[in-house]
Amino acid sequence: LGYCNDYNPVPSNTIRISGGFIGQYTQFRNDRIAAIKESFEPGQCPYQWGFYKGFGPFVQKDFDSTGETFNHSLKPPEYSDFMSRCETIFAFHGQSPETYRLFEAAMAGCIIVHDILPDVWYYKDLPYIPCEYENFGRVQEYIDKHKADLKILTSIWWQRVASPVAVGKKIVEFAKKAGI
Repeated sequence: LGYCNDYNPVPSNTIRISGGFIGQYTQFRNDRIAAIKESFEPGQCPYQWGFYKGFGPFVQKDFDSTGETFNHSLKPPEYSDFMSRCETIFAFHGQSPETYRLFEAAMAGCIIVHDILPDVWYYKDLPYIPCEYENFGRVQEYIDKHKADLKILTSIWWQRVASPVAVGKKIVEFAKKAGI
């Protein structure tokens, strides 16, 4: 549970973009983004997409979805700024069904679109939207209709389940049950 690498979002309700994804390149993520883009008329997708290849200081060849190259891995302030400005974050998984991005998006007050999540206690009440890649128009309509409620519910979930205070309380609860 949580976030990493000096992530520090400053959510804003006034300066928001529709959203998107920025993160390490995988073919899986690239395919998901291509399917979403196909749901819109050419040039009409409201989301921003960005990839880099490699991880941390081990960056290999950097690029984003427009084919432009850049010569660094994603720095925490850039990532935090992007997440802070997004209304909706696509939290595509990487090496496992889980990703820090989901928790980081919740911390930034974003609407979360994700594939089906594992059946674990901390996702029980997460107000995420399962992505339907073949019919993304239906997902987009749902986001548009429930945008305000989804942002509020995500913030409540973050505070109640995934914030440092909530996780600390869970650890104390577990320790007490274990007799520690």
